[in-house]
Amino acid sequence: MARKIVVLLGAGASVADVATRSQKARPPLDRRFFSTAAAANPQDGRAHIVRDYLRENYGVDIFAPEHDSLEGVMGRLYPDLFNSLLEAQALRCFRALLQLFTDRLATTTNDLRATQKRLLYRMLSRLLSDGCAPQDITIITFNQDLQAEKTLEHLGRTQRWA
Repeated sequence: MARKIVVLLGAGASVADVATRSQKARPPLDRRFFSTAAAANPQDGRAHIVRDYLRENYGVDIFAPEHDSLEGVMGRLYPDLFNSLLEAQALRCFRALLQLFTDRLATTTNDLRATQKRLLYRMLSRLLSDGCAPQDITIITFNQDLQAEKTLEHLGRTQRWA
């Protein structure tokens, strides 16, 4: 019976490929998201829109280490979209948050090219070299930066695996 392999990718999969970059140039992570985004682009006021909203409605400073969490802020903000008293203000804040996140993601990952030196490429190549059939490899990713897709496309262009 062929062995089945599941490769589970979290945020560390992309961050591992850019470990030599400064914090400001690395893909966004949950912790320190807001302070890193503000440091990377001080002119961008979107983090401050989110900060002001959370301060006003929850007494929380998202730049404080204990509250500097993308998931934590989304968890507080999202339900407010369905609260008629907060809806308009929450929607403005939520849009600012989504724009901030997508800009950080694009800025830090669009230039990441799949190469034979990338960790995911080496892992998949090794599995294939060891005789694992492509249909027996399942990739589950929680990433939104397309690194898995870029790597699979690169593998498909590689003579050995085409």
